[in-house]
Amino acid sequence: MNQRESDGAREFISLMEVERDETDAEAGGWVTFDSFTAEGLDNYELLKALHSLEWPGGPGLLTLRAPYNSVRARLQNIDDLNGAWLRIKVNGQANQDRIPAQVVMFGDSAEPPQVGIESSEPLPRNIDEMLSSIWMLRAEVESPASVISGLLDIPLRGLDMDQIFVAAYDVGQGNCNAIVDCYEHPRIFFDLGWAPNFHAKSRPPRVPELFACDSGIGAPVVLSHWDMDHWCYAIQSSAFDPGSLTTTHTWKPEALKRLWIARAPLKAHKIGPLTKSFYHALANTQLLPGFSAIQLWPKGTKKISFSAGWLEACTPATGGLSDRNNTGIAMFVRPSTKRGAILLPGDADFPSIPSLVGKRKTPLAGMVAPHHGARITPGSAPGPRKGSPSRLAMSVGDGNSYGHPKQQAVNEYATLGWTSSRTQDRYDCLRIGGAVHHHGNTLLKFQKSIGDPKCGCKSVDNGNLCLVPSSHSVVSPIAGVKRSKSTKKKTKKPAAATV
Repeated sequence: MNQRESDGAREFISLMEVERDETDAEAGGWVTFDSFTAEGLDNYELLKALHSLEWPGGPGLLTLRAPYNSVRARLQNIDDLNGAWLRIKVNGQANQDRIPAQVVMFGDSAEPPQVGIESSEPLPRNIDEMLSSIWMLRAEVESPASVISGLLDIPLRGLDMDQIFVAAYDVGQGNCNAIVDCYEHPRIFFDLGWAPNFHAKSRPPRVPELFACDSGIGAPVVLSHWDMDHWCYAIQSSAFDPGSLTTTHTWKPEALKRLWIARAPLKAHKIGPLTKSFYHALANTQLLPGFSAIQLWPKGTKKISFSAGWLEACTPATGGLSDRNNTGIAMFVRPSTKRGAILLPGDADFPSIPSLVGKRKTPLAGMVAPHHGARITPGSAPGPRKGSPSRLAMSVGDGNSYGHPKQQAVNEYATLGWTSSRTQDRYDCLRIGGAVHHHGNTLLKFQKSIGDPKCGCKSVDNGNLCLVPSSHSVVSPIAGVKRSKSTKKKTKKPAAATV
């Protein structure tokens, strides 16, 4: 590992991604710089034909997050560079002449370290295109649809399809859902997210042990898309070295010892160095001889069915936003055609989900709100099926910097007849040996008359995976409030509504 330059700074090759929020007067949104050490690029030039290369610079990774307005003040063509590769110079000390940035970390890390970005410049076009090709996983092997279908059926074998449910786990500002059996045991995960350290205060008081019910190879994970808050529960810990200005991440062995089903990025929306390192760890984990932990969605496939529902490739509507959110995977859980489905959309807006577009829309009994309750295309949200539980869960963390959920979405769901709640509104649970613990793990059911699932072996209780009883009063959601240094508003306690 090369040492920092004599002036205390170091150069990185960085994928810059902009998340604009014009309603945020102070920050204006956020910019992510997902980076690897610049000296790694020399090796990359020599080995550019090897698209399976782990990532340049070895463990020399650094992911930064900076306010949009601060970046724009130094980089006025910021919007034109969204999704581009830059060479940036980072200093371990932040001051008024540098762009202030937080180091993104995971695990049990709390307050983000602060650094400053001294300078930035776009890479030459040929280098940008070479890096982009590799980070879009274009040369990676895809799995046949029949293989993915069969893999999802394995953990569901022997189950009574009338005795399955869906859980939306409280992971702070992130997303983790699961198909669970009558004992509350997760059988298939949809996303395996967690709140990064810049949203550490949104995490639940007790960390959910999502692998507490594993037996042999763990429950598979269907990854909606590659945003970090949808998979970073897989990170055991992060350590920032101020001497080298790099961050080292270690993976949870249990997270790698299971199948992950994901879709390669489309168009220009490549993954970054941090995510590529995770992909590489999965690809190099052999669950069976010649069979790795990552299975990529086959190009051209629109739908993959399995015994409890189906997966769909999201496709942005004409004129819609063609980003990672809307080009991932959505899951419909429907064990019986006699009942409505439960939709797990990840961050995809409704017009990008094929089964919700056109005249023959799939009827729904429940749903997890897209993108943590973010704004949706007006008039696009589906209503619940008449007579169904009509429950909607917002996987969201209190005090998140995006102001989720948004009032527009809250209003539209209420108008359509959904009974909505937020995972951040926590329930006082007594199932851990009588001790109180607080969580917002939300239960979604296909029919009102069936009883709630209940663990009998204590693995769910001990793992903090208990689900809030369906008989519990639902706290009506209110819009989120952005937290900032200059604005610390308090929200009124929302009223409870009975299901």
